[in-house]
Amino acid sequence: MVRKVPPYTALAPVYDLMMSHVNYRRWANYIARIITRAGFTEVRLLDVGCGTGKFVQEMRKLGYQIDGCDASPEMLRVFQERIPDARGFCCRLPELPEVPAQRYNVMTCLYDTLNYLTDQPTLLQALQCIYRKLDVPGLFIFDMVSSFHCQQYFRDYVEREVLDERFAFERRSHFDVHQQLQWNRIKIFTPDGIFEEEHQQRIYDFKEIIELIQRETGFIIKDVYRDFTFRPVRVDSGRAHFVLLKRPGHP
Repeated sequence: MVRKVPPYTALAPVYDLMMSHVNYRRWANYIARIITRAGFTEVRLLDVGCGTGKFVQEMRKLGYQIDGCDASPEMLRVFQERIPDARGFCCRLPELPEVPAQRYNVMTCLYDTLNYLTDQPTLLQALQCIYRKLDVPGLFIFDMVSSFHCQQYFRDYVEREVLDERFAFERRSHFDVHQQLQWNRIKIFTPDGIFEEEHQQRIYDFKEIIELIQRETGFIIKDVYRDFTFRPVRVDSGRAHFVLLKRPGHP
């Protein structure tokens, strides 16, 4: 019998095995370069949607003071086992009630975490929350994937893999072009049974996000980069990193 569970519940113990292809060191180096280019030197960093903490671990190797925040208690448990001296806040966007205001002057939200907010009002609420929580001057770096990326890689995608002697998984992905929704149904095969998680993400147009930020938040858009480069985003970009500033004098 397959048991349905919330996202990142049964996935937590096997997440790092599933994501072993992700180069977190490269991602951390890229984010560190963005922080430096933005002029931030004394950095107090919070990673929103930190998951199991692989990115946080790599940033710590680079010398950053960084804590984590995640909506999944199961993922956060792995995070805290990995980095015992880091603070871990368990709370969910669009609000972060456990995160102290003005403690952090840099926040990141990566690996398409904000795509899990599937309507624009909720996304805006999250952006405004992060703006309030940031110290001044502040820096917020987040990424999103594009419709181009989803159509190219996940339109109708099936993946099966035996992870080790205890765990295996099956992922079925579908991208609804008309609704701009990405669906991922993941079965995790464990010694305790078979679990299924359903993940839904809204794939926003980058121009739509830029206009929303400019119109409805106090953030100043410094840059929007494409595909782990420092070149401007384009319509055929797979992933965009948004670099936003909170400056003194802005409400």
